[in-house]
Amino acid sequence: MLCSHVDDHALEDGLSGLRAAASVEELHRLVVTRRVSGRSTRHQEAVELFVHHHSDDPGGAVDTAVLLCTEWRWNRCTAKLIVGICATGILDDLALDELADRLLWPDRPRVRHPLSWLGLDWTALDLSSGTVVGHGVDQDRPVDVADSLSDGDAQRAINLGLASGRAQVRKVALRVLADRIDAVRRAAPTPTP
Repeated sequence: MLCSHVDDHALEDGLSGLRAAASVEELHRLVVTRRVSGRSTRHQEAVELFVHHHSDDPGGAVDTAVLLCTEWRWNRCTAKLIVGICATGILDDLALDELADRLLWPDRPRVRHPLSWLGLDWTALDLSSGTVVGHGVDQDRPVDVADSLSDGDAQRAINLGLASGRAQVRKVALRVLADRIDAVRRAAPTPTP
């Protein structure tokens, strides 16, 4: 007869890297790059990570809370996780307001992080001609740069991305385009009958 035995180490396997993170930035990088495995309804795992990294220093705590609350591992217990993080007392009233604004109102919560965490390089384009004017990897270049472009420049960047020969670039361009269309739809007044 075969026995099925799961010990505590097997259950914690998806968290060993997060628990070993030496800094808040390292924790963020691991979550952003999807180094968390498994699924869990044990929200206390994430609350303990939050407390471990922010009990002495609340710097970056809202970003950590957003990342942990949106991590797939705990998506079945998000409400309990939010309550647990709020109950730690680490977030002051302003931070709690920011957490609510970032988690509850946008369709997709965002956390800025260096592009290099994803292992992607960047290409700078002259938007008027579409020619490549630079290429490299920058440790501090944020991923969501499309939000900082003017509408005309963003549309030109989207068009260049859609015409790219690389599937990954086309996917990003489509995502940015879809986000902009959704934003326009949400901002449009609702027609009255």
